[in-house]
Formats: sequence, structure tokens, C-alpha cells
Amino acid sequence: MLWFCKPQYVAMPAGSNQAEFDALARGVRYRVLYEKGYFDDEGAVDNVARAVHAGEIARAVPHLPLRLAIADRSIAVCPLVPGGAQGSPEPPTAALIRDSSLLAALTALFERYWEDAVPLVVDDSGAVTGTDAAAPDPLSALDRRLLSLLVAGIADKAIATQIGLSRRTVQRHVQRMMQLAGATTRTQLAWQAAGRGWL
Repeated sequence: MLWFCKPQYVAMPAGSNQAEFDALARGVRYRVLYEKGYFDDEGAVDNVARAVHAGEIARAVPHLPLRLAIADRSIAVCPLVPGGAQGSPEPPTAALIRDSSLLAALTALFERYWEDAVPLVVDDSGAVTGTDAAAPDPLSALDRRLLSLLVAGIADKAIATQIGLSRRTVQRHVQRMMQLAGATTRTQLAWQAAGRGWL
């Protein structure tokens, strides 16, 4: 299963997709790309952490062009609503795309976005982190979770809401990590974090 997950659900709210967990338990492989705005919803980070812990392979990107699910590279479902269905008077509609050049193009689009996305994994504490959480580093689990969200492009306010801290506390953690990394900007922090194995 290949998924593009954007904010504002169309058919079901985040965290209510029990079918995915059942499929993961049967060995179905899920690769999911999350748009950064998805993490603004309450509980979204915990839902992603639960899915990754169950076996989902997740990455984050700043923006996705559409909502999309592709099964076995042979069939795709693409909702035909511009935003989420929340509050929409019309029932959600979707295009079903079978084996065709359009399906091949959508699969290639997924793979292209996948290449540029930031990988997300879950450590033993349930925190969403980068891909090398086993490497020794001076960061706490909270710092690694915060850094992962920061590098994924999520705003301080959304990070604060997801982690349950004040925005100012998030900014203090970021400043501390910048000092540890010898970075003067957040972009430099991201580069230094990657080079030091923090991501």
C-alpha cells in the first residue's frame, strides 16, 4: 500500500483506520507520506507513532499534490474533493484507477515524493524520531521527537500542541540543540543533526 496523507480527513478521522493495523499484522507493507499539515491535528503524532510501531514505513514532506492510495501497484483510489470532507454537504467521491498509464504516473509520482521525504521511525519510548535513533547522541527522547517534527517542517505551534509543551519551551529546546550542534540557524541544525546521526 502506498499512501499520500493530507490534513483534513475525507472518509475517516486519523487514528480510526483499524483496517491498516489488521493488514500490517497480516504482513501487508504500508509506505505512507504525510503532509506536514497533517500533524497539526490533535493526536496525529501519536497516531503516526502507533502505525510506525505496528510496521508502517512513514515519511513526511512539506506538501502533497493530492490524496491517494495505491494497492499492489495495480489499483488506485483518489478522492475527488478539494479539501477534507469535514462539514461538506456532498458525500465524498473518488476516482478508481486501474492498471493504466495514469496509474503508472501516479505510482512514479509517489516514488518521486518518497525520495525527498524525511523518514520517521519510533523509538522504544514511542517517540517519533529520525532514522538512526540507535546512534549515541546528547539528545533526550523528547529532543529527538521535537527535532524530527522540526525537520519535517512542522511549525513550532503545532509541535508544542502535539508534544504538550508551550511554544516557548519548544523554542528553548531548539536553541539548546542549536548550541549543541554549533548551528546558528535551524537549517544548519538540520544539517548538523543529520551529520551527527541525530536523524
